[in-house]
Amino acid sequence: MRTTSRRQLIILATAAVLAVAGPVAGAQDTPIPGTVTTLAAQPTSLGSISLLPMGKTAPVTVSVADSSTVGGICQDCLGLQLFKPGQSGSTCKMCGCGQPNAVCVAWGSIKHNTFLDALQSLPFGTVLRLTAADPTASPGVAQKLIIDRSVALLPVSGLSGKSPADLLAAMKSIGITSAELVAGNTQLLLHTKKHWDVGPEKAVAKAIAALGGSLTSLPITAVATGATTAAPAANPTK
Repeated sequence: MRTTSRRQLIILATAAVLAVAGPVAGAQDTPIPGTVTTLAAQPTSLGSISLLPMGKTAPVTVSVADSSTVGGICQDCLGLQLFKPGQSGSTCKMCGCGQPNAVCVAWGSIKHNTFLDALQSLPFGTVLRLTAADPTASPGVAQKLIIDRSVALLPVSGLSGKSPADLLAAMKSIGITSAELVAGNTQLLLHTKKHWDVGPEKAVAKAIAALGGSLTSLPITAVATGATTAAPAANPTK
């Protein structure tokens, strides 16, 4: 019987580690489950997060509890990193980066090592995959809220009549692999071969402007008063 070489053993051991660690190479290869949503307003507390679901014109409010699972793609190893909110400041165990969990999924420095700070730092249109523990609860409690950088959901205006082919032609060169308007042409759903970050966000914003459209803020209805105010973008493009 042929003896297994040291190189083969290393390859087998590496494959075993990656299998335990979770999917790598980003969410394009292994889709993250959950409803596609994006921030409808800058969150100030994990107890009340306003999200705009794909295909819907009105936001929903969810809360992230201590028992909820949060996370996203680790910037260093690109593995799917999951943790509890209380573990946001703990050192990443996905790889040897040595960063706190919240920093790994925020893809940049944040003031405090919390998942709230990670959410506040996200580029406009970043998708949050929502799995609700109790969809009938008000506000609903999130079982999972995961940052998905393989997709973007952008509130837009001025793009009515643009076909997926028109949109893709304007954005293919910047790494977009599919583009379509949803929710009555008020949302732009993008899939990207590059992970959604500040660079792609700015490039897409320029492409939208070249097509005659623009990114929009969202009208948020205050629950207590019924008054409508314009919510600021999650992290508006400058």
